[in-house]
Amino acid sequence: MALHQQVYAPNVVIIVNNNGGQIFSMLPTPMAERERFYCMPHALNFKHAAAMFGLDYVAPNCWDDLFTTVTACWQGEAKTTLIELIVNETEGAETLNQLVKQVTAYDFSL
Repeated sequence: MALHQQVYAPNVVIIVNNNGGQIFSMLPTPMAERERFYCMPHALNFKHAAAMFGLDYVAPNCWDDLFTTVTACWQGEAKTTLIELIVNETEGAETLNQLVKQVTAYDFSL
């Protein structure tokens, strides 16, 4: 995040926070081993991490709020905004896949 302190254009970092480890559900790992070795619940958010590096922080509650926030960030000043999507533990991989689909379908010509 330190590299995002000095940017020359609007910059957005999106974090999908599912409370740790479920990203491995996207890989062919056995459920028992996945939960035992990869899932590490932490009950943390990234608000203080963003503040520590002087980044703006937003935690939208829905897809519409996310879209509005990203649009405002891209049209704003040269700074980094950390956007944290807080989802339940089982929705992390699905949310990440939806996010990729949304980004690839988005018209970035402002």
